[in-house]
Amino acid sequence: MQTGVIFFDIDHFKKVNDVYGHETGGNVLIKIASIVKKYTRDNDKIIRWGGEEFLFICEVDKMKSLVQIAEHLCSVIAKAHHESVGQVTCSFGCALHNNEAPILTTIKYADEKLYIAKNTGRNRVES
Repeated sequence: MQTGVIFFDIDHFKKVNDVYGHETGGNVLIKIASIVKKYTRDNDKIIRWGGEEFLFICEVDKMKSLVQIAEHLCSVIAKAHHESVGQVTCSFGCALHNNEAPILTTIKYADEKLYIAKNTGRNRVES
């Protein structure tokens, strides 16, 4: 098994805060964390990295499995309805950790993939 890292954030979250207020933005963050927790395994870890960014760490057998997890999360988040806001989407970047490298290197790589996903249309997964 390998350690998989998924770095994701909420698309256009600043607009949510600006239009609906920070309390509504906070509720969106809570709901997304709840959705991710519902659709993942007990030993998977979700961490709020900062602002609207999340780090998801799990064990997988290969990159294809990690991408499938991210695609499923992308789909269920996009299908959820948020009171006042409606639909919210997220963009995802995936990376497999090389045990010989620092974990921050893997996180940085997943973050780079996240920004490719954001710059090529959002609401998608990049690996």
